[in-house]
Amino acid sequence: MSFIKARDVKVEIKLELDNEPFIVLDNTYFSPGKGQPVSRIKLKSFFDSRIFIKTFKANVNLKIADVLEKKVKFLYFNGNYNFIDENLLEYYELESDKIADSKNWLVVNENYIIILWNMLPLLLKVPKIVTLKVISTEEIQKKTVIAKNMKSAVLETGVVVKLPLFIKVNDKVRIDTEKSEYLSRINL
Repeated sequence: MSFIKARDVKVEIKLELDNEPFIVLDNTYFSPGKGQPVSRIKLKSFFDSRIFIKTFKANVNLKIADVLEKKVKFLYFNGNYNFIDENLLEYYELESDKIADSKNWLVVNENYIIILWNMLPLLLKVPKIVTLKVISTEEIQKKTVIAKNMKSAVLETGVVVKLPLFIKVNDKVRIDTEKSEYLSRINL
């Protein structure tokens, strides 16, 4: 169990407050003319993604959360999402609410990062950029080509994104997972 002074907390440090893990988004150190200096820490909950600001005296010790990030491989979906740490042969099962929008980018046998707190899975991190295969695309009429430069397409995970008109079925494309936007086509 380790601690850190409130004034020394940096962005991305994981803290445990009231038996709940948080990630630090910002820390502002404030020293008024009179009185004790304080740190205003912006926190995000791992459980429900709520964001709030909490003020601490600058010399208060805060508990660092026992949060681990592990590389895992996605195996299958059976109502829950199942992963394996291939190095230790440990299996992890995540419920749909812990996956959230990440499910749009999950491909069987691909690697992802799982976040564990006290060895219990909290949530899943997907890469910022993924490569996915185009399953179907919208048919474009010659008349609409002038008006539109993008068309809807369904990718192998079932997510629908806008792609340029030259993309065809079975092409592989790179997608930004944070914005759900097309980046480029992969030439084979």
